[in-house]
Amino acid sequence: MEIRSFCPFPAAAFVWEAGPGVHSLTILVKATFLLVHGAEATIAPAQDEPSGDVPWDNDPGASLRFATDFAPLKPRTDVLVVGHAFAPKGAAVTELSCRIEIGDFAKALELVGDRRYSPGPEGLSAGPPAAFTRMPLRYERAARGHGNPVGVDLAAPPARGAMAMPNVVSTTGQTPGLGPLAPGWPERRRLVTEEGHRWATAALGEEPGPAPEGFDFGFFQAAPPDQQIPLLRPGATLVLEHLHPTLPRLETRLPAARPQAFRIDPRTGRVSEIALRCDTVTIDADRGRITMVFRGLTDVPAKEPIAVGTLVVASHPQGKRVRPADIEKVVRQGGSLEDVAGAPELHPLEMRHDTRPIGQARTGGTMTGPAEPKAPALPFRPASSPPPAAPPRPSPALPFGSGTVHVGAPAAIVRPATPFERPSAPPPRPQAEEVPRMPRNVGLPFVPAEAAAPPSSPAPASAPPPASVPATDAPVPFSVMDAVKPALVALPTIPLEPEPAEPESGEPGLPGSALLLPLPLEKYASIAAEIAGPTVDVGVTLRRHGLDEEKWAHIEAESTAVIAGDAARGEGALLEAFDRIYVARLEALGRTVDVRGHARLSVAAAHGKLSQCLAELGLGRADVLPLRRAFSRRTAKDPALLAELRAATEAERAASPPPEGGLFRTPRRVKTNEPRGA
Repeated sequence: MEIRSFCPFPAAAFVWEAGPGVHSLTILVKATFLLVHGAEATIAPAQDEPSGDVPWDNDPGASLRFATDFAPLKPRTDVLVVGHAFAPKGAAVTELSCRIEIGDFAKALELVGDRRYSPGPEGLSAGPPAAFTRMPLRYERAARGHGNPVGVDLAAPPARGAMAMPNVVSTTGQTPGLGPLAPGWPERRRLVTEEGHRWATAALGEEPGPAPEGFDFGFFQAAPPDQQIPLLRPGATLVLEHLHPTLPRLETRLPAARPQAFRIDPRTGRVSEIALRCDTVTIDADRGRITMVFRGLTDVPAKEPIAVGTLVVASHPQGKRVRPADIEKVVRQGGSLEDVAGAPELHPLEMRHDTRPIGQARTGGTMTGPAEPKAPALPFRPASSPPPAAPPRPSPALPFGSGTVHVGAPAAIVRPATPFERPSAPPPRPQAEEVPRMPRNVGLPFVPAEAAAPPSSPAPASAPPPASVPATDAPVPFSVMDAVKPALVALPTIPLEPEPAEPESGEPGLPGSALLLPLPLEKYASIAAEIAGPTVDVGVTLRRHGLDEEKWAHIEAESTAVIAGDAARGEGALLEAFDRIYVARLEALGRTVDVRGHARLSVAAAHGKLSQCLAELGLGRADVLPLRRAFSRRTAKDPALLAELRAATEAERAASPPPEGGLFRTPRRVKTNEPRGA
């Protein structure tokens, strides 16, 4: 199947059997945001892609660090926190409490330093708690019990040096942890029968067939029961206490950015919307980020990709509602969503899925939900800089969770369409007239949505026209540490001690908020440019600057938060200075992009050939946004340069026509993401 994207968020889709002969399509969109204290979370420059279960330390017997995104359906919303709790200001403590609050949900844990057995007058006894500056939020640090098979065994005989007491404690009787539970753990396993468990955990390459009658889709909820909420309101306040590397208390708002999904019927060309609902929120305390997974369902006539048709993921640059007619017009005639979408309208409030078996599913239906108040578009996309090292490769646990789907058609994954886009939030849509149409055997009665949170103050947002990218050649998120990179391109040698880029003469000075950065902006932007190269050894380059990847991750999280806060206040001088220094460093390294190069990048993104173009130009993913923003500022001040860019773009389009075949024609050949050798 093909997925085309008009927004920065990566997406995936797969087909599974909800019942005998009843095929359902699940589409999910995964959005990553930076946590900004005192403001709304902003879209991260590097987006996390959908993945399967990822255990800690890549150990299959360990607790999960990240739960799979490839669930066919989640009845409720998982709220998860992974990473560490942090002592305030880095001062060592022996005891600490951490807390998360999101909307009406709140949970706190008590943390105690290591208490190990040591010899004493009466034999081995537990020593005093050791001081710590951060504590892993892992179930291995909590007490072992019926619901936690990997924790500290309090019934074990004392042994010298062994843990005597757990580090993570709940004083309220709640689950002593904040992370995901593995699918084989008792809390999840008890929800399904043997037949249901075999279906949900079908081995690699097997064909599970239809879901068993009465299957409880709550099995796919990875959060502990006390962290599953029925509804997540857009714009809800998020409070983290001792769950951020630099801020003892962080208060932010959930982002208003909400993707939309559409399906183009391969037989009729009709465009219909698939309503999306956020059912997973994961806060990465170490990286200062939050990911939100939006999921939707619709019926399809068969599991073959040709029967699914084309899927489109969109988010309007100015926060307006994207309608099926808008998608049809843009796909048929080209252009941008900004040109065709109508005025802002209400968006459906988050709805919860059913989990009680219902009657025969109707073919071709899509889910709909009630209305919610309008939410503002995001005004800022932070400067692109690399995230920490990628997590270990996921291990297969569920048929929907290994990155390759083993139910029906293989999963298709697409990355953001154009890295040039400035992301924004689509506003609320009006309440649809249809009732939700769910697959057979899919669960509990519909629960009416509660009153939505008051709308936030709107903020301006604008973006250049988006372009679509087929799933077969979709770019990966803008991360220099992603496993998938463009072809190797020879780059000039980076000096051991590169000179920081100097601002051009006549440029405005930096605002006072630059003093909040952990590194001088000149050094931060220069290093970010250096490590973004497609052939650069990130670790070696960071060591040349006296850094390592962990230190850089903290610097990046803190710096992007400062730059985001500057932009949220309507200033943006830090972002402009970052781009200027970044581009100057690129030019010093020989990664220069002229007018024709910018035209090539724009056309390549529209034709799904961005990876090839970046490789030919010797650029990395993270280079694209600073280059685009800096060049856009130049063209805004120079009409002649803008005219030259338009002419070069038209020439490039004429020389590089788009791939043959339209979305509304029966495809001659359907490209899928089937495993090799299948």
